[in-house]
Amino acid sequence: MTGVQTCALPIFISAVLLVFALLAASVARGSQSSPYRPLTAEVTNFRETGHYEEVERQCRDWARRHPQWVKCESIGRSAEGRNIRALIISKGAGLIPHPRQDRPVVLLIGGTHAGEIDGKDAGLILLRQLLESTASNNPLQHLTVVFVPVFNVDGHENRGRHHRPNQNGPFEQGDRTTAQRINLNRDWMLAQTPEMRAMLKLVQHWDPHVTIDLHVTDGIRYRHNVAISHSPLFSPDGDVQTVSDFLLHNVIGRLTRRGHAPLNFYPVLNDPEDPALGMTQEVDSPRFSHVYATLRNRLGFLVEDHAWDDYATRVRTCMATVLASVMLLPAGTVSIVTLVPSSRAKVVVPQKSKACWPSTAMATRRWSIPSTT
Repeated sequence: MTGVQTCALPIFISAVLLVFALLAASVARGSQSSPYRPLTAEVTNFRETGHYEEVERQCRDWARRHPQWVKCESIGRSAEGRNIRALIISKGAGLIPHPRQDRPVVLLIGGTHAGEIDGKDAGLILLRQLLESTASNNPLQHLTVVFVPVFNVDGHENRGRHHRPNQNGPFEQGDRTTAQRINLNRDWMLAQTPEMRAMLKLVQHWDPHVTIDLHVTDGIRYRHNVAISHSPLFSPDGDVQTVSDFLLHNVIGRLTRRGHAPLNFYPVLNDPEDPALGMTQEVDSPRFSHVYATLRNRLGFLVEDHAWDDYATRVRTCMATVLASVMLLPAGTVSIVTLVPSSRAKVVVPQKSKACWPSTAMATRRWSIPSTT
């Protein structure tokens, strides 16, 4: 018996070592086939969204895995000292700006209002898919994306369950304003915050052809699942207005054909207590991101996912909207990259002096909702 036991022990140890070796090989193969860490949103079936550390980790991981396609940069620091990360991504258009851009540059901004965080998770998932894609029509072959997943990083970490009572998920939402209690999407002209000053340096550095700012509606319930708005009338250049109208029209059409219900303006009720009195289409001022872009003779779009949709649905809608936008840009490359040099001389550079803007109260369109009785 003793001899048998002595002989069995090395065999047992060898078997255990073999099992561990096979497990290690399996894990290694799994990590190679799925190189990207899943997001908290994906792991929790979109019940939750990750903390900002997740953005930091994804940014570093992507740049380490694809140094030829991805750069992870800090564009500055928040009021509380956090890095504001930007992912620079392209497969064929380059990762540094050029004085004479011959490929479109798209600035994607998520988490300006950190409770409206669809753009962060949608952008990370969509861009990850595009990095993995080998399709010939991959838009990353023809343009550069500058993606800021979370602009309001301090607000993102000031999380609570009731910051967005009219919004259907995620479980915890960030704060609308910064640590200094300033709304970043009202600060583009004033630049009161360190976050905005960092963003404006990024804009000056890259001079993006198109800015897409990703948000969520504030609670009106209607059948459309995304509202996309722009204000091209602030551009003195007719070509910019024409191309902006063209892109919006075609993005709306592409989304509609794919089963979405997009709206080409952001609806505001004439009377919040009585929807039957109809809606107003307001003309936003340059304190908003998409209008600031237009003021610079660039293209700017404000995307608002429908707050009543659940978080997974909103992320899918946001992904579809961004994808429709970037898929159209290579097709219109000639128009977009040629209008920029021609309009560059007309770019308005906002000064720190007070600006007097004409009232936009009359520059609205009103609709009455027809009676169904």
